[in-house]
Amino acid sequence: KSTFPFVFRSCMALLRLALLLLHVGGGDAAAPKPCLAKCRCSQGRGKGDCGVIVQCKGLTAFPAAADYPAELDCLYMQSPKLGSLDAEAKERGLIAVPDTVRRLDLSECNLGELPESGLGHLPNLRVLNLEFNRLQRLPAKAFQGLSKLKVLWLTGNHYNPEEQMYNWMKKAGNRLEELHKDLFKGLDGLQVLLLHHNALRELPAGLCGVVRVLGSIERQHVWDHGVSESFQRHR
Repeated sequence: KSTFPFVFRSCMALLRLALLLLHVGGGDAAAPKPCLAKCRCSQGRGKGDCGVIVQCKGLTAFPAAADYPAELDCLYMQSPKLGSLDAEAKERGLIAVPDTVRRLDLSECNLGELPESGLGHLPNLRVLNLEFNRLQRLPAKAFQGLSKLKVLWLTGNHYNPEEQMYNWMKKAGNRLEELHKDLFKGLDGLQVLLLHHNALRELPAGLCGVVRVLGSIERQHVWDHGVSESFQRHR
C-alpha cells in the first residue's frame, strides 16, 4: 500500500504550521510602538494633512528621540512643567523632535527660552506655535534652516481680563522686546507671522524687508503697541 498520501498530508501539516509560526512571528515584529506616556497617538488623513499625530499634555520631561512613532508629522506638546527643566534638558528635548515633523505646537510649555542652536534641525516644519512660553528674546539662529515654514506664532497674551484663564495666560504670555535683524532670514515661504501682544517698540529693517517681499503676509498681526510707526519708518 502506498504511503504517499500519508507523507503528503504530513508535509502539508508541517508547511501550515511553519506558515502559522512565520505569520505570528512577523506580526510581533510589526507590532506598533506604544504611544508615549501622557500622550495620545492617532492617524490622520495624510496627503498634505497630518498623517501621524501625537498630542501630549502634562509632560514633565521631553520624550527621547527613540520614543516617537515613525513618520511623525504633527506634534502637539502643551505641557507647562517643561518650563522647569534646565536649559540643557530643554535643548536636548527639542533636538530629539523628529525631523519628519511638519507641524509643531509648543504653546503653553512655559519654556522661557529657545536654545541658541535654534530649530534648524526640523527642515520640514510648516507650522510652528510658540505662544505662551514666557519668551522675552529669541536667539538669532532660532529659525535658520526652516525654509519651508509657512506659519509662525510668537504672540503674547491675547486673553482679555474678563476671561477665566487671563491671570495664568498673562504670566505665560510672551513679552518679546526686540528682534534680531537676521531672525527671519531665509524664511522665504513664510505666509503668516503673528507677533501681536508683545512688548515690541521697534522692528528690525530686515523684518520689514520680509514683509515687503511677502505680499500675502498678514501684516495686521505683525505690529501693535506702537510698532506700526516703526514699520512705517523702515519702509
